[in-house]
Amino acid sequence: MNVETDTTHCGGCNTTCPAPTNGVATCVAQKCGVQCNAGLATCSGACVDTASDRSNCGTCGHKCVGNHVCTSGVCTH
Repeated sequence: MNVETDTTHCGGCNTTCPAPTNGVATCVAQKCGVQCNAGLATCSGACVDTASDRSNCGTCGHKCVGNHVCTSGVCTH
């Protein structure tokens, strides 16, 4: 086991890195991380589609308000 890179022993024995939906867990330099599937962005540890996610529209943290939806990364009516 290599605590530098092993996702089931990241930084120490039995320290498992959680795998997000639509991605995989990583361990780099004893720190857990996330690698999202192609076309998705990592926002607060989650893998999201910034082209359609109302809470991360176009970029992480940009929320569509009211009844707006996220279409192609832009909040629209």
